[in-house]
Amino acid sequence: MPEYTTPELVLGRLRLPDTDPDAPFVASCTTAANLLVDNWLDRDVDDLGRWPPLVAPYPDPVVIAATNVAVKLYRGKDATADVADTWDAQLVIREPRDPITPEVPKLAPWRAPRGWAPA
Repeated sequence: MPEYTTPELVLGRLRLPDTDPDAPFVASCTTAANLLVDNWLDRDVDDLGRWPPLVAPYPDPVVIAATNVAVKLYRGKDATADVADTWDAQLVIREPRDPITPEVPKLAPWRAPRGWAPA
């Protein structure tokens, strides 16, 4: 799996030290974000050898998008059920959008094109 972003980049974005108690959770969110971005890009070599997976160094917009997705996943742990200015560990998290949705414009240039077949 490509590592578009790293826990160090995400911790830096969150302004957390690497000794923070949440560092292992940030690492899990980073892994999940890399999987989400890789799945969305869907770059596999087709029959004609086109659209191979991206290789490091990755384009800056892809790194930024993956980092933003990881931050959104991390911040979801403290999100509430659409109740402003409150926190309760028992409330269900309701996020209306997939965490990758806001990052689609950054990732779109690197996504493999989709085939079309008539119905």
